[in-house]
Amino acid sequence: MSSLPFPQFLNRYGIKLLFASTADIVPGTILDKKRRGYIPIGHVEHVLGGPSKIWSSKLQPANFVYGTIKRNLSLKGKVSLVQFGIAVSGGLKNARSVTFEISGVKARSFKTQSKITILPQIQKIRRKNRRLWRIINNNWFADYVYYASEAKVTFSVAGGADLKAGIEKRIKISAGANINWESNRSFTITNNVKVPFGFSGWRV
Repeated sequence: MSSLPFPQFLNRYGIKLLFASTADIVPGTILDKKRRGYIPIGHVEHVLGGPSKIWSSKLQPANFVYGTIKRNLSLKGKVSLVQFGIAVSGGLKNARSVTFEISGVKARSFKTQSKITILPQIQKIRRKNRRLWRIINNNWFADYVYYASEAKVTFSVAGGADLKAGIEKRIKISAGANINWESNRSFTITNNVKVPFGFSGWRV
């Protein structure tokens, strides 16, 4: 299959992009819409309570039909890069742009909960706790979060510079993920399933 541009991929599958993602963004996270993306403000467990096990989740392959998802980003004037659970903290002065070619996406979802079970409880808060309702009203609840589990990362560099030498020790990846350098300007990431790039869900 041919590659699918990243914005088209998001639109096709109703995925919303996270602005600043961390490993604690999981199903049930409550997110506030900002200009540059969605920011977590809490979790449904903080609102509804109950034993933690009822909010447990599972990881599985995302049921998408696609080839490779491609995202191109300019690095002009940037000294660092944080995308798809990959962080580069410097060494990018010779890099002009970067291309992510995502060949594997995994999703995390609730084991037992869903909008059908959660929404009626949320609506009760509207009647019984107006202060809490004002905090969660108009925000988004994540049902699924998505990870770029497998991706190739390729940099465009000036003058054939050896980018690997400048950034190899400045790359941080999610716990359990693997990195394999293919050249002095490209590497692949596998098993990258800790920090999601996006979510799908519903709005209160």
